[in-house]
Amino acid sequence: WVALNTVVDDSVVDEVPCMIASDEVEIGRCIGRLIIEYFEKNPSDTKNVAYIEGSPGSSYTTNLTKGIEEVIANSEIKILNDHQYADFDPSKAMTIMEDLLTKFGDQIDLVVTQDGGMFQGAYSAIEAAGYVGKLGIVCQGQDLIVKEKLLSGDLFASVAQDPYTEGSLSVEMLDKMI
Repeated sequence: WVALNTVVDDSVVDEVPCMIASDEVEIGRCIGRLIIEYFEKNPSDTKNVAYIEGSPGSSYTTNLTKGIEEVIANSEIKILNDHQYADFDPSKAMTIMEDLLTKFGDQIDLVVTQDGGMFQGAYSAIEAAGYVGKLGIVCQGQDLIVKEKLLSGDLFASVAQDPYTEGSLSVEMLDKMI
């Protein structure tokens, strides 16, 4: 069988003949580069980021954060908040964003979320508080709302995985294994 778009635990990796997935750390690095690009295109005295993560202990969450931190480590970019986990839940992301806006308000230059659903929740809070257009947003995700907000300019950038390539490569590998 083929493990698709997931990380296989080391305890069973020998049982899995084929694994096809995106490089999660590299996705994080891409987000990190977009954070730097945002501040290059939007100069600011501060470079403050509010960061909403997925689930604690999730390899995806951990690896994205690792990649982002690698890229921004030697910059003036500052993540304002400690780990804020929304469990990939838009309503939790909305609540976290409301709290971050209450605590940091105008100090936030950029918001980063680890997926499109959490982006939607954070965006709802940003919109309700009147901050749309006053701060940037970057996310990982590729759903229709992400596309709509990219096209409107409300979302600075998004990193998307390639489901077509992952899916077709999986079928190709299954065919070889059968």
